Amino acid sequence: MPAQEERGRQLLENLGIPSGAKWVVAHARESGFHNRAYDNYRCTSIDSYYDAIRFLAEEGYFVLRVGDRSMTQLPDLGPRVFDLPFRAEYDFLLDVYGIAHCEFMMSAHSGPCMLARAFDRPCLGINVPVTFAHIPGERDMLALRRYHAPLSEGGHQLSYAEILDAYYRHGQ
Repeated sequence: MPAQEERGRQLLENLGIPSGAKWVVAHARESGFHNRAYDNYRCTSIDSYYDAIRFLAEEGYFVLRVGDRSMTQLPDLGPRVFDLPFRAEYDFLLDVYGIAHCEFMMSAHSGPCMLARAFDRPCLGINVPVTFAHIPGERDMLALRRYHAPLSEGGHQLSYAEILDAYYRHGQ
């Protein structure tokens, strides 16, 4: 769809992202979009991404945060970071185009990370619950959520083997 490709490129240029620039997309799932409490175990906080966002911007990448206006707004993280849903000129095509052409995506378990998979873009899954529904692709990486034993068992952080053992022992 050449017209949508051109429009997406123009929308980025209107933000000040030059042709040929590299960018990363960030998405942290929050409960506002669906507002389903049973699903909140998949949510994460965008503030856990701040150090990575700053690092990427310092390394010369632009960072596009995608999502919707029910999400927590980013503080000012510098001129290379765009909190797209809160921009006056926001257009949903920026989310789709941004993901389709990003260097990689950082995302919690959410719909936008499935777009990265559809466009064959690498995805770093952040704070991923052990019940993560899609098997990572060849270029994907997962940073699993931290789980702890009950306080009655010492409250220690569980190893990956302990998480899987508990998951399968209790019938998922």
